[in-house]
Amino acid sequence: MTEVKGTIESVEAENNNGREKKVVTLAMGRSDKIFIEFQGRASELVSSSMIEKNVSIRIVFNGKVSKLGRRYNNILGKSIKTL
Repeated sequence: MTEVKGTIESVEAENNNGREKKVVTLAMGRSDKIFIEFQGRASELVSSSMIEKNVSIRIVFNGKVSKLGRRYNNILGKSIKTL
């Protein structure tokens, strides 16, 4: 697992084919941003009240290839704590 630190800019709830998830936009510097998905039970760790908070998020990488052969890099959040 890898840890990233930054300020939460937004939290968006999404539903894709019945799968609930939350996508966090984390600002890590002036222009560096990362989009982190929290899926399943991990989505309960994130709330919109965390916007503008400095946090540390433990992530894992989950690359996939679609049925059409497209490649995706998924960044999944596993834990989050405010700093």
